[in-house]
Amino acid sequence: MAKSFGCSKCRYSRNGCQKCRNPDAQFQPKELTKEEEAKRIASLTSYELEREENIKRNKLRLAALDLPKPVVASASKTTSNAPKKRKPKEQLEPTRRSAREKSQNVNYNFDAYDKVLKAAERAFEGKSSSMGYIDPNLDENLMSCEEYCESKGLKNGLKIERDFEGWVEEKTCKELNFAPTQEEHWQRMGVSGPREAVGRMGKAANAKEHSRKCLHTNPNMYFYRHCKPGEEPKWGPWEEDEIQLFLETAIKHGAGDNWGLFSSYIPGRVGYSCNQAYRSIMLPRGLILDDHYLMTESGKTIIRKKRTGLKKYTC
Repeated sequence: MAKSFGCSKCRYSRNGCQKCRNPDAQFQPKELTKEEEAKRIASLTSYELEREENIKRNKLRLAALDLPKPVVASASKTTSNAPKKRKPKEQLEPTRRSAREKSQNVNYNFDAYDKVLKAAERAFEGKSSSMGYIDPNLDENLMSCEEYCESKGLKNGLKIERDFEGWVEEKTCKELNFAPTQEEHWQRMGVSGPREAVGRMGKAANAKEHSRKCLHTNPNMYFYRHCKPGEEPKWGPWEEDEIQLFLETAIKHGAGDNWGLFSSYIPGRVGYSCNQAYRSIMLPRGLILDDHYLMTESGKTIIRKKRTGLKKYTC
């Protein structure tokens, strides 16, 4: 009698019955009656009949060989959708980063700090306070610009008595249609100063791109990062003729702040470059003496106190 396979409950499906939701549905034999078998054979084609004959013949040959029966794998366990429980992590002891907690001896060396502070106290003795930033790792004596020139055998240069009080260079004013003085420029624009004209820069704004829009509303901000329109910027070491022009501008208008306006007198240089040249060239070479700065033995400049000059034209 022929056999077919189906669910043990409804004989509908071979694997995991989808009709009665029997998860244990396996290959279960189904015996057919003679009438059902006759109908099944009548419905087969000649190819299917030949195939069944071959299957019967092969089964007889296998039975004659008397081979051991294969081990049938057990039914797979049903998988659950419930989340697996994680194994709790082992409780580790907290790591001790403090040397005191590790019972280690720590040697605190304040010699370098004391040396810097004592040098700063000597330099500031009897003078204005408002000390600027001092590097605690600086292992050098601090001195005024005059003391530095004396120790290096340099001739004392220009003594800066006032901050920059000029305006945009005269030729540049005419080219850009600026008023000849600051006061006239702001009166022409109907404002009291650059802050009222352009406002403050947002925190997320790019300083260089923001300053590009401030040519007329805040020239100091513009020239600090840009040359005048159409002028090729210069980078790299300063030439002697540029240094001489720097000194002439400082003698005429003062120096120390408003570097954007200051740089309009030196073709190709921006305010940032002039600020760097002031600290790395003018002061270390003794060309300019400025009480707002202290000098180290190696020629480094350190801000001594805040500038008290006019700040109303800066941002």
